[in-house]
Amino acid sequence: MVIIEEIGNYPEDDTIIYKQRNEKGIVNRSFTYKIITKFTESNAKTSGILLFGLQLNKLKEYRETKSVKPHTKILKPVNEMTTSGLTKRATKISSKVSEQFSEIANNYYLSEDVPLLKSIEFSVKDKRYDIYYGKENQVLKHKKEVAIVRAMDKSRISRDGYRYLTAIEPNLPKENAISEQKVFINNLMEQNVKIKIINIEATAAVDPDEVPHIMDENIVETVINSVGKAGVRSIKEILIFLIPSLVRKNILNSSQPIISIRISGDGRNVGRKVKHVMITFAILNHKKVLFSPEYHYTLILYPGSEEYNTLDITTRLLREELWQLKNQGLTIGNVHWKFELYFSSDWKFLITCLGFNSPTSNYFCPWCLIKKNQHSDLDANWTISKNMNNLRNNYTFYSGHHKKPLFDMIEIENYLVDELHVMLRITDRLWSLVIHEVIESGFFDIAREVIIKEMQRIGVRFQFWQERDSNKWSYTSLMGQEKLKVLRNFNLETILEPTRAKVIRKLWDDFNDLYSALKNEYTDPIEFQSAAKAWLNYFLTPSIGNPEDSDFIKGLYRPVDITPYMHVLVWHIWEFMEKHNKWGIKSFSCSPVEKKNHMQVSFFFRKTMKDGGKLVNSKAAIVEILEEENRSLYELSDNISFICDRPQKIRIINKKIKPNRVQI
Repeated sequence: MVIIEEIGNYPEDDTIIYKQRNEKGIVNRSFTYKIITKFTESNAKTSGILLFGLQLNKLKEYRETKSVKPHTKILKPVNEMTTSGLTKRATKISSKVSEQFSEIANNYYLSEDVPLLKSIEFSVKDKRYDIYYGKENQVLKHKKEVAIVRAMDKSRISRDGYRYLTAIEPNLPKENAISEQKVFINNLMEQNVKIKIINIEATAAVDPDEVPHIMDENIVETVINSVGKAGVRSIKEILIFLIPSLVRKNILNSSQPIISIRISGDGRNVGRKVKHVMITFAILNHKKVLFSPEYHYTLILYPGSEEYNTLDITTRLLREELWQLKNQGLTIGNVHWKFELYFSSDWKFLITCLGFNSPTSNYFCPWCLIKKNQHSDLDANWTISKNMNNLRNNYTFYSGHHKKPLFDMIEIENYLVDELHVMLRITDRLWSLVIHEVIESGFFDIAREVIIKEMQRIGVRFQFWQERDSNKWSYTSLMGQEKLKVLRNFNLETILEPTRAKVIRKLWDDFNDLYSALKNEYTDPIEFQSAAKAWLNYFLTPSIGNPEDSDFIKGLYRPVDITPYMHVLVWHIWEFMEKHNKWGIKSFSCSPVEKKNHMQVSFFFRKTMKDGGKLVNSKAAIVEILEEENRSLYELSDNISFICDRPQKIRIINKKIKPNRVQI
């Protein structure tokens, strides 16, 4: 029970005290009132501040003060709030930060500097917030997504791989946005550069003497299952799409509208049963990028074999369009472009397309009329003597030609052998001749271990093994750079007598010098021919004396040891240098085409590559390769850059104030 007690003598005394006691008589509260104006009789209504004869000005002041003060809220802990409540709170904080940024920025930047708060990031307990101000720039968003699509294509990042990256870095666009962008580009490019799938009666066959390039069982099986389909794109459609971009970049000059096109082909040995064949074209005018695989544009793809009949079927559209480009040119806008056509590949692909003999035939050279038994005639002058007009009229006009040339719109002198294969095949022959000599000496059992150790010294992995049910020894097939290491660094004195080793080392060193000169665009063609003939003459150094006599001097090699690539090195490379000095022999290297073919087969025909391990059917693998090619065209023409503007990152570490320690 609460008792209120009044103490005072009003109206004689203008002070009144009220005391509030509990049931035990203890005073809990007391109130003191000072009467400012005494109550008088009046007919007026009681005002809001006149109550029981009291004029409560202090109460009025308190009310007015309280009305302008913000209402104090009781904050809930974040773990008791709803998601929408947390979002509203974060939004309000961010709005306040934006207001304060504008005020503070005026103290540090001029108005024309346009300081702009674009985003902030903060966390509350374990919940993170990324706040962005203003509308998203859709142009920049599109460019970033296209750049990511290109990066995924170029770096072979699968969809699953990108999902993992977005899980680690949430600021990356979501995978579904990138997939939608990829589909958008595919559909857009399909309207410009169509992908056609044709049925072919291709066979899966690889020469048993050829070394497999890819041995992965998953890839081999998938490629074999793909036999019978070919993917084709139009060279004219690609050029129509590409040329305006190259003009904008000053790679092509519309006032000198001549474009030099190089056709190339490659067949990758996938296992020992099937090849993956690719035909590409490159624009020689774009000289700086000719060693990059992405600037060799794929025209034809098919799994099968590298043989004439299949190539005849798959290249029909290409050959028709090449004739149109040669005879009619191509008009884009107000510019009429003319075209020069070239062809470059390894020996096998080149002679297949020419309908010519194998390299072991009596007539083995696609450019001149030499026969095998004339190899040693260094006084002859074997120059390019064949003419494509004669082959167009009668493809058997020259001995060794037994089928119509597929690309007969390209002149014979514009067929160039791949400089890389010149080095590879001649180095193969030089190495095999040394191995044969070691075997003939009877010290091969000892030499095998010596060779392996010497290979280890120069950084080359190398092994010997004996074929099953045979006394024949095989050895590791080396790649390009490994062969150069052997050519330049292998110590022949570890397996040959010092005198003999020096003779062969000179042969190897001189060939290495020729190969370096071959790739140098400033090499004088006449000087090169002279050096090449001197090298071949040294290669054919005859023995002196009787092998049974003590003064016998062993020579080097015989005319039958000369290969077609050696013949080209000596008799035709200098002509190519002279005729095509504008581009240089290096511009016709097929290394980027081979690399492109190898990478695409290894990625797109791997059954476990994407989509959670789902199998990719044979048609899809070919289509996906060409869709990627189309996306590359789009990105190159749109000048998409991998590198976006990166902000300067600044980290501020606030020093925590340590609490004072109180000693007890």
